[in-house]
Amino acid sequence: MNRYAIYARYSSDRQAETSIDDQIAVCKKHIEASGGTVVQTFTDYAISGAKSERPGLLELMAQAQSGKFDVVVAEALDRLSRDQENIAGVFKRLQHRSIEIETIAEGKVNELHIGLKGTMNALFLKDLAAKTKRGQVGAVERGTIPGGLSYGYEAIRTEFDAKGEMIRGLRRVKDDEAAIVRRIFQEFANGRSPKAIAKSLNADNVPSPRGQGWRANAIYGNAKRGNGILHNRLYIGQIVYNRQSFFRDPETGKRTARPNPESEWIVQHVPELRIVSAELWDAAHAALKVVTHSNDKKRPKRVLSGLVTCGECGGSFIGRGLGRLGCSNRAEKGTCGNKIHVLMDEVEGRVFSALSGLLVDADLVEIYVKEYLAEMARLQSTEGKRHRRLERQYAKVSKDVEKAVDAFIQSPRSSHLKNRLEELEDTKERLKAEIASIGNAVHVAIGPGIAESYRRKVNELAELVASEDLNGAVAQAAIRKLIGKVTISNTKTEQGRPSIELEGDLAAILAFANGDPKLMGNRMEAMVAGIGFEPMTFRL
Repeated sequence: MNRYAIYARYSSDRQAETSIDDQIAVCKKHIEASGGTVVQTFTDYAISGAKSERPGLLELMAQAQSGKFDVVVAEALDRLSRDQENIAGVFKRLQHRSIEIETIAEGKVNELHIGLKGTMNALFLKDLAAKTKRGQVGAVERGTIPGGLSYGYEAIRTEFDAKGEMIRGLRRVKDDEAAIVRRIFQEFANGRSPKAIAKSLNADNVPSPRGQGWRANAIYGNAKRGNGILHNRLYIGQIVYNRQSFFRDPETGKRTARPNPESEWIVQHVPELRIVSAELWDAAHAALKVVTHSNDKKRPKRVLSGLVTCGECGGSFIGRGLGRLGCSNRAEKGTCGNKIHVLMDEVEGRVFSALSGLLVDADLVEIYVKEYLAEMARLQSTEGKRHRRLERQYAKVSKDVEKAVDAFIQSPRSSHLKNRLEELEDTKERLKAEIASIGNAVHVAIGPGIAESYRRKVNELAELVASEDLNGAVAQAAIRKLIGKVTISNTKTEQGRPSIELEGDLAAILAFANGDPKLMGNRMEAMVAGIGFEPMTFRL
């Protein structure tokens, strides 16, 4: 008597889930007529047959290796796959396991079915894509929208066709959101940046399209894709279709988008959906050209880019024009109270001064080196004792496992012995992992002239960066390894300068000055004398 596995699938979330039940029912009748028995059932709900990464199919192929069934039955071959390469691979792997494929539509499947039906299914998918596109083009020409719902509109679900089915893709202007769209266009045309506009919208508690607060990229969008508030041509009463084509990557199975030339776009005028006047649209897009030209200019990289943070909210300090930095959350969302603006040149100057002075103070470095080596010795002793203890425990558990195995062989039906054996195996694996996680203590030979060596190297690097030498990129990378972060708080020093804190990595500093790349990559935390391992911070 053959053991059967059933596979059922439907491809669209618009289909009824009963389609799966119907497929399983007809497969069971076929199996009963064949005198077989059903041992497993695998299903995939609302997943295209063109996708190879389907949970149900993957589970079927995994279970096939265990030899739990002799035949796979499906309603039709295209339920297993519509992709030529994929169905050929499924057939080949199942055939290797001496597992047959039977379908209600084709009967027993052989190489001829795979070749012919695989080609037919691939052609079906191509034809389906063409028909879908024709349907979407027809929808656009009728003034309906085949895509999602844009901000400023609401869906109409009260109109039906001659067959009594709801007409999809109908829209009407949503007045309160339309007013916000016009406000955004007007403010941008008047010279306000997307960041400033987002900040003002958040300050006025205006709900965003996704309810997570307005951000600059939601306003600016992407010109090539036509998304974002400022690029959406639906606001001037135009439905634009076929901006891009989608292709499935044969390696990953994922869909990727490629832009189509503008000559292939399909544009349908829907004046009833216009929100923004032609004059306002043109004014905003004239401002967009200026912004785009400005963004195309190559900006020089700075050594502290991405390392400067806000002491109030933890956000990044970003460029605010004229070489100044400010809190990104205050600039984009208006949610931070840190009003400080500071010149990047000033920040870099004070940080370089700290790197070449405070962090390499002779007395300070001597204390750190002493504490560092003492901590390494302590860790070595502690970890050595722990390692020996775990080794003893591992040896004992290994013996207990051997005894449990012998007992289980004598009484294989004993659930108590089975559970005990599983517990011992889990304990053994845990101990093994703990032993493996204990590394040897780091031994570092600290040179006597470390402070002077470090000071000299930092000064050399600073000169390289300042002179924009060809080695500047290398110099910046080296310096960035020594800096954890630079924090700017909403306070000022006694001299009236912005308060800046530098967090350094002592392990990286010692490795850099001592010429020890192993320690550099060890990512040990910076250490404060007498406290242990923790970030080392200096107020500049």
